[in-house]
Amino acid sequence: MPLLDATGNYGYRYSRIFKTEPNVTAYSVAEAKNTLPKLIDRALQGEEVVITRHGKPVAEIKPVSRRAMPGSGTLEWLRARTRARPSVGLTSVEILDLMYESKDD
Repeated sequence: MPLLDATGNYGYRYSRIFKTEPNVTAYSVAEAKNTLPKLIDRALQGEEVVITRHGKPVAEIKPVSRRAMPGSGTLEWLRARTRARPSVGLTSVEILDLMYESKDD
């Protein structure tokens, strides 16, 4: 039975499944298809959005967690270390050629 959610819009609320989760609103696949941009906005605002098929949860919409960018010191350290390493005097293609030549012997 459709119930009004916290924002006053219709959605299927799973009170029996999500009793401890007041910010969870579940929508059928058909409703999600028709209102996907609104559901994405709700997820970005922190609401947990669950998509159901035949009354069972099948998908969840939530914001992507942002990855922490490595510190600028890390990249500088890596570049300095790469420049400081001694060169082997061969390209990667030449190294592979040598490896394959040694296997043929």
